[in-house]
Amino acid sequence: MDVGMVNEGCALKIGYLNWDFDKLYDKYLDSYDIVLLDCQSMEVPLEVFRYCGIAHAPSEVNLTDYCHIAEAEKKTSEDDAIAAAVSSANVPA
Repeated sequence: MDVGMVNEGCALKIGYLNWDFDKLYDKYLDSYDIVLLDCQSMEVPLEVFRYCGIAHAPSEVNLTDYCHIAEAEKKTSEDDAIAAAVSSANVPA
C-alpha cells in the first residue's frame, strides 16, 4: 500500500498469512516487517498504534450490547408483564 507514496518517511508493513504457509512464508518474511500467521484480528496493529500514542485504550463497552436495544427493552417489558400476571394470579413460577 505504500508503493508510490510521496514523502513516505517510515512505514511498518504487517502481513497476514492465513493459508499456504509453507509456500508463502519466506516471501512474506521478505516483504513485511511483521508476519502474522493464521490471524484475523486487528489487535496487533492496534497495539502498535496504542504504543505510539495514536489509538485510544481498548474500549470497555461491548457494542453488541447496543445493537438491538429496542428489542431488548421490548423483551424486558414483556417479561415484566408476565411476571406481574403470574404474581397476581398466585401461580407458582
